[in-house]
Amino acid sequence: PPPATTARGRYEQLVATIYGELDCQALWIHRKHASDVAKFIGAPNPEATEVARKHADKVVDVLADELGRSGGEYLLGSQFSAADILLVHCCNWAESIGWGERWSGEAPQLQGLATYLERCRSRPAYARAKALP
Repeated sequence: PPPATTARGRYEQLVATIYGELDCQALWIHRKHASDVAKFIGAPNPEATEVARKHADKVVDVLADELGRSGGEYLLGSQFSAADILLVHCCNWAESIGWGERWSGEAPQLQGLATYLERCRSRPAYARAKALP
């Protein structure tokens, strides 16, 4: 969205929430304390990992609500943006570590998120990017 517009403000708020809260404060904490690289960049810490997972759940709930309020198919309504790319990336990461069952299951409040992820992942550009080595 163009600078100095309400849409740009919403875009920046969404991007900051996704990378600041979901990526950095949840997924990266898992990587730092529960992955194979924990011995190099942190230390295994199940308590930190559980707190991070609960935080991720809260952030995903907020983002699912934002998606519902967008009035369209994407976080910014009808406009696909980098915010969508970032959210799909984080959801892919969450699913790869077993944190995605909430939106993959029957949680009614997250059905819109599940549909959104299917829509984004069915975009031709997503398929091309996923096919890269």
